[in-house]
Amino acid sequence: MNCFVAYVNTEDGKPHLLLEGLNGDSIRCRRWDGQRFSIEAEERICDLVPMQLQIIHYYGLSKIEFKGAWEFLWHHYTALIYLRIAVGQKWQSVCQFLFNQRSLASQERIRILRLMVAKRLSGSGEGLSAWDVMTELYSFRWIEHPDGESRAGGVEFQLESLVESGDLAKSGITYLAKPKSMVTLAQIDDQDRRHREASRLQLWLVILTFILAVASIVQTGLIQLPLVFDFRGK
Repeated sequence: MNCFVAYVNTEDGKPHLLLEGLNGDSIRCRRWDGQRFSIEAEERICDLVPMQLQIIHYYGLSKIEFKGAWEFLWHHYTALIYLRIAVGQKWQSVCQFLFNQRSLASQERIRILRLMVAKRLSGSGEGLSAWDVMTELYSFRWIEHPDGESRAGGVEFQLESLVESGDLAKSGITYLAKPKSMVTLAQIDDQDRRHREASRLQLWLVILTFILAVASIVQTGLIQLPLVFDFRGK
């Protein structure tokens, strides 16, 4: 979606007009009837100057509000607010990419492994049962949850898979982290770090591309930047 909607509000901020188009020195619009913009009208531009102009840009999934013509012109021609949106969207896509690198089951597996390692490093020397792990992860509320038993079965299956991979040892109904679990977590953290570094690089490339685009526009003269220092002789 990429469209603009312009309103004129009264000086105290109440809705007044929905602008539709120009007609010479007048503006075609719809006046607020107290519930919606339903009254067709035409207003002279000079009569609207004291009132508040509000412009809304529906840009993709974003809604950008500009209060006044100057704010709209500034952001429209500098595109700074659109850079912020682009960066935000890029960051969200990066986060989603990292999330998608692992299935939900894999993420639960890593969460369980971190819990078991933390328990082992605490020095207690005691293992955890599947029941204990469920309670650590979801508190005692999981017991009354409709899917509590099936979730507990999934956690127990994850624990068994960690035993098979050599990360955990099993004694009776309890599980205990083995030294290999530290190596596994270190590999996972290193992989995450590489993903974050690649994501930051992509983000900086987006920002650099925008800066170069603005510089090109400035050079063409479409945007006139204010002169800060003038060393030319009078």
